[in-house]
Amino acid sequence: MFGAGRSGNVLIKSISALRGRPLANIHDTGQNKRMAFQNRLPFVAACLALSGCGQAVEELPQILIGATTTGGSNSLCEGGNDHGSSTETASHSPEIVERLRADFPAGSPASKLRTNLLRQGFIIHDGCSVDKSVSWAEFRQRRSNGVATYQAAFGTVYWKQDPAGRVIWAHGDIAYTGL
Repeated sequence: MFGAGRSGNVLIKSISALRGRPLANIHDTGQNKRMAFQNRLPFVAACLALSGCGQAVEELPQILIGATTTGGSNSLCEGGNDHGSSTETASHSPEIVERLRADFPAGSPASKLRTNLLRQGFIIHDGCSVDKSVSWAEFRQRRSNGVATYQAAFGTVYWKQDPAGRVIWAHGDIAYTGL
């Protein structure tokens, strides 16, 4: 036996298949629709999060693509004294160092290196050593998982220039910080 009902705001007085007793007294004012949405909300959030998982906000610059690292300390701003690293002992990326040597060999204009790094999205930091002849640049790649943005890679390039503005050495490294 089916009881009376209204469209719009539905008021179901009784629906009974069990000897005239109501199975439900439901007054639907949109609450069921909200509940249905709330029940699906975790599923929707998970889909959105997974769809953006690992999406790069910034792509890696060409000089950093495919780079590895030796790991360890990379304190080239201290100029190789007791507190810092030298270019021989510092953590580095063999791929980045090779690219720097090929594109900006000793004696080439440091301004060309600086311009190239700026074009690739690096931020330049001048004069990090006591004698101000060592400069460095950094690139931070960020990724998004759909919920939060985090740092995924951190690339650095250090170079020393002579008073005439020519490269003496250039050195680079990368660290991968997010999964």
